[in-house]
Amino acid sequence: MCSLDVRLLIAAPLPPSYSLVRSFVRSPGVFTNVISPTTKAKLRLLFEVAPLALLVEKAGGASSCDGKCVSGLDVTVEKHDQRTQICYGSTGEVAKFERYLYGSSPRFD
Repeated sequence: MCSLDVRLLIAAPLPPSYSLVRSFVRSPGVFTNVISPTTKAKLRLLFEVAPLALLVEKAGGASSCDGKCVSGLDVTVEKHDQRTQICYGSTGEVAKFERYLYGSSPRFD
């Protein structure tokens, strides 16, 4: 099992492309990319959503995917270019997100 030491991420100089990782480590809150009636999902499950969900969850956080209150790692890949909505953050913040958006959060209750 691989463990991720968050202190190493803070101490190491990160290039600008790691701003998403930096926002998880240094500030509270969630990263979301949700859909609406006028916008489609943009992030690809296989290449963007699942790999980052793995990192976040191994570091002690959580993810909520597909509007079904499930982890980003639990969504079945049906095609290689499948796009979906996602929320990453701490378990408490993701639970708040699910309760606010969907009315309940059965995974965290």
